[in-house]
Amino acid sequence: MAKDRLQSDDHAKDNVEMVDGETKVKETSETVDIVAKFLEYIDKDKKDGKPKERVLSEKYLEELAFMAEYVEVRVHESPDEFAELVIPVFVNGIPCVFPRGTTVRCPRFLANALIVRGDVVTTPSVMVEGPDGMEKSYGIKKRSSHKYPFEVIKDTPKGREWFRKRLSEVD
Repeated sequence: MAKDRLQSDDHAKDNVEMVDGETKVKETSETVDIVAKFLEYIDKDKKDGKPKERVLSEKYLEELAFMAEYVEVRVHESPDEFAELVIPVFVNGIPCVFPRGTTVRCPRFLANALIVRGDVVTTPSVMVEGPDGMEKSYGIKKRSSHKYPFEVIKDTPKGREWFRKRLSEVD
């Protein structure tokens, strides 16, 4: 059910609007319910019998709207024969599936979950001369790369710049 909603163009159109040339998420009963549950969760953390002070700034709400904007991404094929053919992603219980080589339209926060580092460590052996003659010695080689290399197919200029910065942070 949630997967169908994420991939439905009608759902996206119903929940976003253009304001000053930028896509903004509309306040719907569903988003109000999510925010209300979040605030209720925060209120459970009380100090000295008083509710914890909370401030939802305009900037924070703009960041939430920015992360909810829809983008199109494509996860690259992998030369590794054992690599996943489909990458499942879950963010706060919201699922999305990214088949390799296929363009997927999803909210930015789900595409953000694809930014993962993968490390490969090998221990190659070499023969070295030791006190008792030739001995086997092991070295350690570590290679890091993005686990799921992908490209952004469709996004706003602000969104493309955000992805560029985000990808460089992981390096």
